[in-house]
Amino acid sequence: MYLLGQGVPKDDQQAVFWFRKAAEQGDAVSQSLLGTAYVDGRGVPKDDQQAVVWYRKAAEQGRAEAQSILGLMYADGRGVPKDDQLAVFWYRKAAEQGQAEAQSNLGLMYANGRGVPKDDQLAYFWSLLASVEGEAISIRNRSLFGQRVSASQRAAAQTDAREWKPKAAAPVRFLATNRVPSVAPTSMPTQREAANSTGSGFCVASARVVTNHHVTQGCTRLRVGGQFEGRVLSNDARNDLALIALQSGPTEVATVRTGKVKVGEAALAAGFPLSGLLSGFNITTGNVSSLAGLRGDTQFLQITAPIQAGNSGGPLLNTSSNVIGIVVSKLNALKVANATGDVPQNVNFAINANVLASFLDANGVDYKTATRGPVLPTHEIARRAQAFTVLIECWN
Repeated sequence: MYLLGQGVPKDDQQAVFWFRKAAEQGDAVSQSLLGTAYVDGRGVPKDDQQAVVWYRKAAEQGRAEAQSILGLMYADGRGVPKDDQLAVFWYRKAAEQGQAEAQSNLGLMYANGRGVPKDDQLAYFWSLLASVEGEAISIRNRSLFGQRVSASQRAAAQTDAREWKPKAAAPVRFLATNRVPSVAPTSMPTQREAANSTGSGFCVASARVVTNHHVTQGCTRLRVGGQFEGRVLSNDARNDLALIALQSGPTEVATVRTGKVKVGEAALAAGFPLSGLLSGFNITTGNVSSLAGLRGDTQFLQITAPIQAGNSGGPLLNTSSNVIGIVVSKLNALKVANATGDVPQNVNFAINANVLASFLDANGVDYKTATRGPVLPTHEIARRAQAFTVLIECWN
């Protein structure tokens, strides 16, 4: 009422005051409106970082408008580091609920190959759905993308669009673990259904894969590498490690480097982030920025190599392609932003390889070790890592 001046004089500051009261109690509509107030600078100083904080709270509750705007913030790098994959993720969540702007933007991402592999048929499909609202830009895109596909692809997309139905809003699990964001399941999964969450892992011995405990926690079924059924052989919740046994699996195994890691040395994170959005195996580069995690915990290394949800459990490698750690998490940007008003960048963590070695020793795993090795080019490290790094899919 204060925002619109209905029943009271129009007062943006009072509007923000009451939006915040409701937002802090978890009301998604108020959280989204508070985000918009920070974007527009209405009743509060303009602040994109604070806008992201409130949009994310609403988006995680399934609020389509907030998901769509949060996708735009990631696409433009406003208030957060620019991240096309996360932009696609949030666009998709809103688009699947029928939010036309998100559908239009998702079509553009597919058309330009931003955050997803370029796919003109999917670009046309999403623009078809968006154009139902009659927006000129969506109608223009529908025509443009329709010219890029064959007659059969166009017909298939049109059939899919006619049969498409929006999904109901659902909470999104994203920040508590480093798993791929997922919608809370409403029924028991079947063999054909998509996994509830995914992570990464790597082979340390024949038919033995190591990953994070939180990747396997609560899973009633595990699939490793897209084809191997796995079972958890051993768990170490305190150190966030799990050992998975396979009946058969990849033949290549990782080499664990023994010895002390040095601050400043190169570190490469391998894994399968944002499975379903990205094409598969991914590797990023950075450095070891600290030999301890939060509050000086020497169980962890702090790294600058970018990671995303789904990287959890993947190997952290040195320039000889030897494992120096296990990727475990990124700093919870939402909590830090709430506490400090600033969004942290490149603050990520890995479990020290010495902790991994102790875990493998305790479980009688005969793994390969090395103290040093030749410096390899990044493409060769990626080639070797891809041979022993695996996608882990979990059904709850």
